[in-house]
Amino acid sequence: MAVGCAVLGYIAAAVATVVATRVLGWAPMQSGKIGAIAGNLPMLLGLLAIAWSTAAFGEELLFRGFLLGRLRALLGGGPGFGIVAAFVQALLFGLAHAYQGPTGILVTGLIGLVFGLLYLRLRVLWPLVIAHGLIDTVGLLALYAGVVPR
Repeated sequence: MAVGCAVLGYIAAAVATVVATRVLGWAPMQSGKIGAIAGNLPMLLGLLAIAWSTAAFGEELLFRGFLLGRLRALLGGGPGFGIVAAFVQALLFGLAHAYQGPTGILVTGLIGLVFGLLYLRLRVLWPLVIAHGLIDTVGLLALYAGVVPR
């Protein structure tokens, strides 16, 4: 289930990247200080630990597990309100990644929307935590290997 969630997250990221860079003409996502990871094994290991604890577990718990549920309850609790809540938490999730530039906000926001909708459907957080960790791990490994630009 987690791999399926990750695949859907990657599809969302690909669509958002194409729209941002080719349709809107925005610059690609920015890695910021994380770009210094290229060839730096100690930094890679440290960032992987952070990615799985703070990002994967922490962000999923905060944005999907807590915020989505609270927003849905605040709005009235029905299915339609869950979708509105998913959009709001996705917007906030994207804005939390503003250091990645406008394309990064769009990409992470769309991933947040997909994960929010999946959480409403699945009603369980662990597949999303694992999917988030997998997405971050692949991204960090690509930066480490120099496969993607900094």
